[in-house]
Amino acid sequence: MNEKITNEPRTGFERHFQTILQTCIILILAWYGNKTIDTSDTVIRLEEKIIAMQATLTKATSDRFRGADAKAMQAIFESKFDSHDRRITNLERYNKAER
Repeated sequence: MNEKITNEPRTGFERHFQTILQTCIILILAWYGNKTIDTSDTVIRLEEKIIAMQATLTKATSDRFRGADAKAMQAIFESKFDSHDRRITNLERYNKAER
């Protein structure tokens, strides 16, 4: 804390070193920004490809027989079997009554 701040003129080497250091920092920041933009563009392209693939898969699998379809068909068949069972039972009662 007891250091004296002096206004001694900087040497030529020190000024050139600081200039080179600042230039390097600016170049690194510019490179990093460029890579960030490239990465952002790549992510956008990948998202578009994923959306297109999802649409293709959805279109290709829309005609598939799914579990929900199987359950609905089973319910329809069971109701038809129940209906036929009731009809057969009624016919058998009617035939017993005629004998």
